[in-house]
Amino acid sequence: MILWHDKHDRYKLITGYQYLNVNIDSGIARCKVNVAGYLYAYLIGDFNQWKKSKAYLLKWKADSNDGSLSMTADIKFDESLTEGTHSYAFLLIDADGNEALL
Repeated sequence: MILWHDKHDRYKLITGYQYLNVNIDSGIARCKVNVAGYLYAYLIGDFNQWKKSKAYLLKWKADSNDGSLSMTADIKFDESLTEGTHSYAFLLIDADGNEALL
């Protein structure tokens, strides 16, 4: 749960969950975000210069593993991703185009 404010200095409480699991062998990261009131999300981080990209877009769908409805994507990282620790966040987008970091 986080407290976020938009460009008009309105505050909003965001509740939900996020999940990121990386399969080292395949280089695929399963990303899940479940936050009501948002249309989609992007995975952003130091690996993509903290910029939105269609390659890192999460959309609402049923998860093939557990059937839960969430914003989900299986993201394949290329060989340029270095080993080690990386910083990331989920950038949430609502119907009005407002963005919030989770």
